[in-house]
Amino acid sequence: LNEDNRYWGLRQNDASNAFRGRNYLIYFMGSSGLPANDWVISGCYGLDGGRKYKIAMHYKLGSGEHNLLLAAGNQPLPEAMNLSLWEGNGLRAPEPNAFTRIEHVFEAPSSGEFYFGIKQQSIPAQGSSIIDYLVVIAKPDIIPLGSPVGFGQTVTLQALASDSLVWFSD
Repeated sequence: LNEDNRYWGLRQNDASNAFRGRNYLIYFMGSSGLPANDWVISGCYGLDGGRKYKIAMHYKLGSGEHNLLLAAGNQPLPEAMNLSLWEGNGLRAPEPNAFTRIEHVFEAPSSGEFYFGIKQQSIPAQGSSIIDYLVVIAKPDIIPLGSPVGFGQTVTLQALASDSLVWFSD
């Protein structure tokens, strides 16, 4: 969704600039006259209310100061992205310019369809932003132990289920 005559795009078959694989999302260099205010929104994912999820992504920044927001909502619209998951303001590219990993644990407020959105909001003429390897992982259910565990006793935990939703990675 575009408001400054620049846009987010999916760059394919470019392993040299990807964090992992060959594809990544890129916000192309901002307009020289308009501030960036653009969203890229994922497809639909079913989440279970009350269940905890970990969301992680990697970003790499071009020149200038960047503001990024990672959010979720129940519709693929900017105004529906009302669950803020991570926000970075005044971000600048580190030296050397490498990918930075962010992660956040959140609880789905209800069961149903969710979309994940990334917003680039920055002053005019900032450099490009690259987002790669956005992953959502459900916290697995753990089988409870049947009896107390003694000191030094080995315990094996088994996960009943775990789902990983990978968006735009390969």
